[in-house]
Amino acid sequence: MEEVAESVHRLLQQQWIVFEDRSQVAQALALYVKHQGSIGLTDALIGIRNQAAGCEVTATFDEAAQAIRHRERRLFVAPDAALPKRPNKSKKPH
Repeated sequence: MEEVAESVHRLLQQQWIVFEDRSQVAQALALYVKHQGSIGLTDALIGIRNQAAGCEVTATFDEAAQAIRHRERRLFVAPDAALPKRPNKSKKPH
């Protein structure tokens, strides 16, 4: 983990390297470091990008990631929690 974090940190310091969104990569790196490997760097970046795009949460099977919060909001939930509730079709109308 430390080698990955250090390498990405060094890349972020190089102004000649172009990132799609340097700020989001930096936020993902900070989240990755803060949670000490409970979340992968790529998952952190996906969650940060989705949140920036207006998504409330990102569905994941990674149980450790489901507990992570960013800016006081949950980034990830279990896939079944992200699905809309189905109406109960067994009830008959009056």
